[in-house]
Amino acid sequence: MIQKDAKAYHVLEILSMADEVGEDMVSLLIPQPDYRKKILQRLLLENKIVRYQKDGVKGYRLTISGKRWMLQSDYNRFSYFLANGADASMRRSDLVHRKRQRRLAEMMALFFLAGTNLFRDEKPSIFQEQPTEVKLSQSVFYSSREWKDMGSLSTKVISSRGAGVWLTKNAVWLCYHLDGVTSWYGNVEKRADILLRSVLQEKGYSFSETRALLFYSQTDTPILEVKRQADIRDSPFEKFCCVPLDENGSLLLQILEDAQMYQCLYQVLTEDLKSNAESNIINDGYNDALEPVLICFDFDIKRLLLFVMQLRYAQKKGEVICFDFQKEGVKQYCDEATQISTVDMEAVRENFF
Repeated sequence: MIQKDAKAYHVLEILSMADEVGEDMVSLLIPQPDYRKKILQRLLLENKIVRYQKDGVKGYRLTISGKRWMLQSDYNRFSYFLANGADASMRRSDLVHRKRQRRLAEMMALFFLAGTNLFRDEKPSIFQEQPTEVKLSQSVFYSSREWKDMGSLSTKVISSRGAGVWLTKNAVWLCYHLDGVTSWYGNVEKRADILLRSVLQEKGYSFSETRALLFYSQTDTPILEVKRQADIRDSPFEKFCCVPLDENGSLLLQILEDAQMYQCLYQVLTEDLKSNAESNIINDGYNDALEPVLICFDFDIKRLLLFVMQLRYAQKKGEVICFDFQKEGVKQYCDEATQISTVDMEAVRENFF
């Protein structure tokens, strides 16, 4: 019998909500190769999952008996995804749809590791038509299927590239995946933002501006073509932070969620910087060389793009401070006039977590 706090059960939970997962998602939940192999073999032998391969892409799906077992295990939690043919649209086998499911599964796994609640039976029913007041004891994540399932309002957001919505105690984040924003329609995303704000305000959730997360896989750097960069700059979101789908991404989500930790880290990094009230370049202070400095440990790509653009127009040099694991990604948007300094993530882990 698989216990609910076991790694094997966590794999089945994500599978129940996403329909298909790849090796990357399982690696996120179970980083140890031998242990991961052992768990997958057990689930295969017990006929709870099956290997699925098409178009050269391998993955794992629940078997019919696996779906029945999950419904018996926790019907209230998984019936929305599995009961009475609810997963019919999820069983599509075209490559585009499968990749979308696998990306969502990785994002869910990362949120799960960061302590975010994924489960419908424990989350406020915000995107259902019955009146519900939003009260959060912890951050929650709603997949694209959940937040776009708003009855007659669904048609207004169905074309959005948003893969989900992350609600923390102090912020609303629309979630995107790098692979999913190759085509972007600004008006659609603005409409999704407006509708999301309207629904949340109606349910009594208090916040200032919506923000966005851009997830990218462990093997990639978040490289956006010039047109997408313009889309990001023009987006309605206050922030647009890049998050890797790995252990560092899990830590970054925890920093973004915890306003006190975020502010404490920000103060540590800015305590030696000088102010300049006359500056026309966005900055968090000036270094000893009197160059504007951007604190970018949240990898807010919208703010980074504006900072670099303003430096170019002013023909000035500047400095960007980010985590060491973000350097390669940040470098993609900077030129020789921008110095990149890094913060050791291991040191932050030891002192803040």
